[in-house]
Amino acid sequence: MNENRTTKWSTREDKVVDSKLLDTKKRHGPSDRHELDHVIDNQPRTGDCCSNPPTEGSHVRVVFSPGVQEKRPSDAFMSARLLGCASPLIQRARIIKIVTFMTVHCSSMWWPPDKSLAGFLHLSVFLSLSGLTLYHFMNAIYLGPGYLPPGWAPENADHTDSLQFCNTCQGYKAPRTHHCRKCVMKMDHHCPWINNCVGHKNHAHFAGFLFFAVCGCLLASLTLSCSLYRALN
Repeated sequence: MNENRTTKWSTREDKVVDSKLLDTKKRHGPSDRHELDHVIDNQPRTGDCCSNPPTEGSHVRVVFSPGVQEKRPSDAFMSARLLGCASPLIQRARIIKIVTFMTVHCSSMWWPPDKSLAGFLHLSVFLSLSGLTLYHFMNAIYLGPGYLPPGWAPENADHTDSLQFCNTCQGYKAPRTHHCRKCVMKMDHHCPWINNCVGHKNHAHFAGFLFFAVCGCLLASLTLSCSLYRALN
């Protein structure tokens, strides 16, 4: 008797639960659940993308590659990140162009380069600084920081004991390598001005870009301040 009662109660509870689920589906419908929810639910909980080298029991496919870095142009030109209606790189170049044109116009108006040696030297120095700034800016973008190829591993297998393993790229990380969408060699930081990371290949050009940009901005500030003072007086 007790077993029959238990079976009846469990059947009633199942019917109640089923009816609630049906009511919920009727009210909300299947569209309330995102189509990628099942992908997110099935993702492994690995925590950080980079971990220590795998143990002997783990099955990780490691490809020993003779190359040290991936030979390809920077992804900054291919980036689809938009800010407003223009790419961030276009906006940075537009700032350099506006400052250069304003300074050249004011310098030519108040100190014509064809009438005085000081005006010629002043304009020549500023244009040189502006050109070098643009040169290092474009090289820092195009060369990129230098990436390790996916699945990279050192030629000597004994060296893997002292290296970290990147679960995203499925390869070992060389010393001073950090992951930022890819494993970046000697990564310093991610710079929004060049829309890319600063690393092994473009570090020198990035330093040159900062140096000449600061010198050019100081000279442009001096020129525009003197031009504004003469225009008001």
